[in-house]
Amino acid sequence: MKKIFSLTTIISIIAIVFSAFIQNVKASTSPLQISPFHGNGNSPCGVFYAPTPYSFSYNGGTVWLSNLSNGTGNIYTDDKIDIEVTQPDGAKTIFSHDYGNGETIIPTAPQDVTNLFKTGTNSVKVTMTDLHAPYCNSSEYWLVETTNGGGTLPAKPNILPRSAWKGDNSGAINSQTANHIVIHHTATSNIPFGTGTLLRELWESIRLDPVKAVIGTLDLTDALNAKGDYASIRGTWAGEIFLAWIDHKFIRQNYNDIGYHYLVDPNGTIYEGRWKGSLGENADNLGAAVSEANTGVVSIAVLGKYGSDGKSAFMDTQDGGIAKPTNASINSLKSLVDWLAGKYGINKIGQYQIQQFVGVERSCELSPELCYVNNIAGHRDFPAKTKTSSTECPGDIYNYLATLRGTSSAMPGGTMPTYTKPTGLLFGGFSPIVLGVVDPTGKRIGIDPATSQYVNNVPGGTHGAFGNLFDPEPETATSNSYAVHIPTTISGVYKIDVVGTGTGNFYLGTEALDTAKARVMKGTTDDGQKDNYQLIFSTVNPSSLELFHDTTLPVTTGTMTCSRDMNGVCRSAATVSLTATDAGTNGDQASGVAKVECSYDNKITWQQCGDATGGQIVFNKNGKTSFYYRSTDRVENVEASKYSGIIDVEQFLSIADTAFNTNYATGLQTSGILHSNGSMSFKYNTTVALDILTYVGTFTQSGNTTFTYNSKTKVTQKNPIPSYSLSYYKSKCPNYKGPLTIKDTSPVYNKCMYVTGDVTLKATSPTGKLTIISEGYIKDYNNGASLQAWDTTNGILFYSAKGYSASTNQSTYTGVIYTPTSKIDGGFSNTTLYGGLYSKTVGFSSSTSLKAYQAAGFLETTYNLPL
Repeated sequence: MKKIFSLTTIISIIAIVFSAFIQNVKASTSPLQISPFHGNGNSPCGVFYAPTPYSFSYNGGTVWLSNLSNGTGNIYTDDKIDIEVTQPDGAKTIFSHDYGNGETIIPTAPQDVTNLFKTGTNSVKVTMTDLHAPYCNSSEYWLVETTNGGGTLPAKPNILPRSAWKGDNSGAINSQTANHIVIHHTATSNIPFGTGTLLRELWESIRLDPVKAVIGTLDLTDALNAKGDYASIRGTWAGEIFLAWIDHKFIRQNYNDIGYHYLVDPNGTIYEGRWKGSLGENADNLGAAVSEANTGVVSIAVLGKYGSDGKSAFMDTQDGGIAKPTNASINSLKSLVDWLAGKYGINKIGQYQIQQFVGVERSCELSPELCYVNNIAGHRDFPAKTKTSSTECPGDIYNYLATLRGTSSAMPGGTMPTYTKPTGLLFGGFSPIVLGVVDPTGKRIGIDPATSQYVNNVPGGTHGAFGNLFDPEPETATSNSYAVHIPTTISGVYKIDVVGTGTGNFYLGTEALDTAKARVMKGTTDDGQKDNYQLIFSTVNPSSLELFHDTTLPVTTGTMTCSRDMNGVCRSAATVSLTATDAGTNGDQASGVAKVECSYDNKITWQQCGDATGGQIVFNKNGKTSFYYRSTDRVENVEASKYSGIIDVEQFLSIADTAFNTNYATGLQTSGILHSNGSMSFKYNTTVALDILTYVGTFTQSGNTTFTYNSKTKVTQKNPIPSYSLSYYKSKCPNYKGPLTIKDTSPVYNKCMYVTGDVTLKATSPTGKLTIISEGYIKDYNNGASLQAWDTTNGILFYSAKGYSASTNQSTYTGVIYTPTSKIDGGFSNTTLYGGLYSKTVGFSSSTSLKAYQAAGFLETTYNLPL
């Protein structure tokens, strides 16, 4: 299709050019052309694309090319570009290229501007000086905020000093840069100490009894009353903070001080917490309230208890009950969060990634696969290092976090700046972007004339000498191509201006070239002007470049993999795999996939998912999800969005429709979700170690020797047990007349049995694949069984219409035990269950020694999207 010049002293750069309106590489009366020189009167000013401030994500390249040839082969070297970044505290950082040798500034990665601008800036100003461009002499360009005309940062709310709660001015000082906010509740009494019941005060004294090791053998109440400072605030919320300080500083000695930066009482009063020393604010000192994740965190605690802490209901009553957050405390909390977000430039609706623990018992609640946490988060969002360190903090205040965040990523008091095009610049070719900002207070920030600090390179930038570009040399009349010859004695960055008479997207193809340094920059198009493109590349070895007209849309395909039952419900986590391709047509090359995007809000907003050509998305939380997906190629051809269909994930170890009870069991150990649409009760068991508990009705536990769990939540949403019909299995499995007793020795099964009556299982050491469906009752006396479900559609091991009673010993089951209208009861003896327990009622009793794990037995299958 093309002819490439092969000369020992030149590099052949071939631009294969297509008209926007011509297909199949045919000749055109208005083809694209390569301009012969830069000094032709259409020279661009420095073309610079800058990100907006406030940590705004930016996707694109950045190029500065303001140097000019004087037409005789000489290169001017007195052009320069200065980039000044002004921090919120007024500090300035200036990057500069002070010689005009074709400087190219290319961020090392899309959407990552940290190598070019510091995050959290309030202004970015760029000055481009080109003494030889007719319209660009020492011009200054600004990014002007035109949407709100300025604004003011939220005022600092009234905050009482530490002296209000008699705290001394001491404590460790470790400065930090605040960039996240975490909300807590103290989980202490809703009745200030000294005003509650006698029993509560006795319990409080016992709870804090370890203080004896620090202050002698005095009782806590006597010790604190002996302090005149405390006596004056005893019985007030300030007194509660004093007690928390004593607890944090003296009992938990490694805290050195109270762990929270600020505290809010139910009346809405805000108090200073952690000592700030000579730092500006309390938040500037490293706190101690989020295990292993305190750096950069501002911790705010609301005094009181807004969710159960695992004590008995009687003790909760003695503490004044579990309170509802007051309007006054929430309003003060919002004022405090708004002020902190404005002061420290925190994006309230943003997220950040935290370090996951090795062997962690519970991963991040918000996003376990990536461990991302909201910038405004609750204590419970952070991973628990051990089971005992798991927390429900901040209780019901967690429901107010969305109110605290709001819906805008703009800095409080201002909105996201917008680009404004300059006026009075009429040169051809390119129009510069207006740069700079007006800060949220309305002040226009500029360069300090007294500042003369420069460094010799912009981070991520490259530079080199500009070579002479000779007149374009046509090859043949039929190839629609031009060759431009560049002497090999000149190395560095080269530029070709491509001026077109049509419209469309174009692609820079490469052969044997360092593609990491190749860039395509689309110029600005005004009415009446031609489309302009800059092709930026670096010479490496003799090679060729091709310019293609790419109108082909990329294509994204998707699959979903999970263990899905007959109702289309995933009983395991669902993994969605997206694959994007960008194929050319009629022999033309396509530009390639730039990104794959997903929308989870009905195509209102889009976010990149996976890598540049797709990737995997794991849905491991229960519930129904759907989303749209699409891909975009490198020249911004956007594929029409596609719908995933409904992805329904319901992962439960057990669902009881009315009640889940375990009484007098020897041991019960579970991994997965135990759910009851009614009550849940654990009484008089020896050892109970549970994972996740959810229930709609009431929860009771008493008389247990050891009782632990990772999380326990009362919910309003009922989760119905799956609906699997008997008729489905009657037609699928061989039929047997009941009642039936199975008492084989060492049988190896690979079958399904549909029994019209009761079934009694008395097999010894049975193995293999088995599914038993009974219209009656199933009594299980198997000994040493190792069975897995023959049925891979719904994972059914045992299905009983009238109930299942367990007396099995030393067995391992993989599959679902299912009694939709009756009960599962009895006692397992040293048995391990890898599978679900779905029943109207689940009740284990004496002799139970069971280990149970997440539902298993279903066949994992891959399905094409949409579902």
